[in-house]
Amino acid sequence: MSAFVLIVEFEINARDYERFHPLIARNAEQSVALEPGCRQFDVMSPADNRSCIVLYEVYDDEAAFQAHMGMPHVAEFFAAAKPMILKQSARRLQRTHPR
Repeated sequence: MSAFVLIVEFEINARDYERFHPLIARNAEQSVALEPGCRQFDVMSPADNRSCIVLYEVYDDEAAFQAHMGMPHVAEFFAAAKPMILKQSARRLQRTHPR
């Protein structure tokens, strides 16, 4: 199996960090807990830049990621967080060798 990996970067206003971080942390926790195909969902940010949030997500495959996007907790996250997001980018990767 080749895992489907997603690296997402959000740019938010630094002043929104205290409101944004609990929303994305909850989304990450629920993704791993509720989605059988979600293997890992890390939330990170550089220590010196609270306006940058980086996600590292690992899914069994593309279908598991698509299922993730249809989950209620993902919709709730975007509904609450969208006004805080200034910019968003994503890279889709595929693990090419087993661990």
